Amino acid sequence: MPQSKRKTRYPIESFGPGLMAALIKGSTQEVRMPMTYREGINFRKRIHHLRSRMVEDDHPQKEIASRTRIQLLWGPKAGLPPTEEVRSSKGVRRPLDPEAPSVVVLSPHDSEFDDVLARAGITTDLSDDPLSEFPLKPR
Repeated sequence: MPQSKRKTRYPIESFGPGLMAALIKGSTQEVRMPMTYREGINFRKRIHHLRSRMVEDDHPQKEIASRTRIQLLWGPKAGLPPTEEVRSSKGVRRPLDPEAPSVVVLSPHDSEFDDVLARAGITTDLSDDPLSEFPLKPR
């Protein structure tokens, strides 16, 4: 008998409604939230836990949540003054100071290509999403 996949540690009821509201808003428009790098790491981790649990529980809004991209930016990439960085043993950069000012950015996946698509004459209107008739298949 195959073992069932272990569920994530947190039940879906343990997540605040604000996290889901942020995911929904981020699926249609960019949302920028200033916070420290430490807070950003914890926020991003909690968002990933929520999305995982939504998939495990077959939540009706899991497709909406999966459309949101999450980034943690600091320094000039976030429009902030430069901050000293270090690299992990795997080469991943992070601010030296965990209290460094940062910005968490929630946005629709592939929104970074909007300018390129607009220059090519391709416009998007999320109220008429061409992928909405093709629901995601369960994994």
